[in-house]
Amino acid sequence: MRQAGVVLFIVALLVVIAGLIYWAVGTNAPRAGEPEIVSFAVERPDLIVLTRGEVSSVAIFGVPETQTGTTSTSTDDDVLLGEPGPEAKDAEGITEWRLAIPSEPMNLAVVYAEAYDKDGTVVDRKSLPFTGPQEVRGALWDGQSGASLTLGIGESGTIDEMELTLNSVTSDTRCGPSMSCPDSVVTADVTARIAEEDSVETEISTSDQTSVGTYILQILSVTPKVTDKMQNADGIDPSAYELRILVFREAKL
Repeated sequence: MRQAGVVLFIVALLVVIAGLIYWAVGTNAPRAGEPEIVSFAVERPDLIVLTRGEVSSVAIFGVPETQTGTTSTSTDDDVLLGEPGPEAKDAEGITEWRLAIPSEPMNLAVVYAEAYDKDGTVVDRKSLPFTGPQEVRGALWDGQSGASLTLGIGESGTIDEMELTLNSVTSDTRCGPSMSCPDSVVTADVTARIAEEDSVETEISTSDQTSVGTYILQILSVTPKVTDKMQNADGIDPSAYELRILVFREAKL
């Protein structure tokens, strides 16, 4: 009897230790379902923020350049450019927020977006890929072109002076909006290969912006959407993909 009691005690102790380890690891690891800013980009005349998850509001700020030419390190000095309202949420739970670029140029070193939950707590932050007043001014106010085009597999399109062909979708880790993504999926993402007119291939994605020559490219949205019935993107016919791609000319210094 005493031996059985000792065994039960050891088993119970191991269960407690395993639970503590799971709690310590699980609470600190990022999860695919947590609210986040998927992308932050310029599509003139607007600033566009795409969010996933339960994001209640978004605000966009500029970090001013000081008179001495240094960037302020205090968020108290940051300038609120605006609080965009949400557009319709799509089947994957991604919401688009648009803010018109202020009409008057400002001396800003960085522009960033913050996403908030229902309690007003910051859940994510993402900056535009431009640093310094010259780059920011060029991107927002000095006539640099930015627009999007939608391409299917094998289709070509031209924006500004750049001709692109969508060759393939190389990865799609999206899952249904109510599904729990696998633990290996930290952030649902779609990556694709495009070719410039000189046939050089480049990989672009929904999670990051890619520099191609004097342009910046990013996937803004993807169809078909992944539904709960599909669970994941494995069943999507590759020929059915259509990608909305942001094409933006980098500021010239």
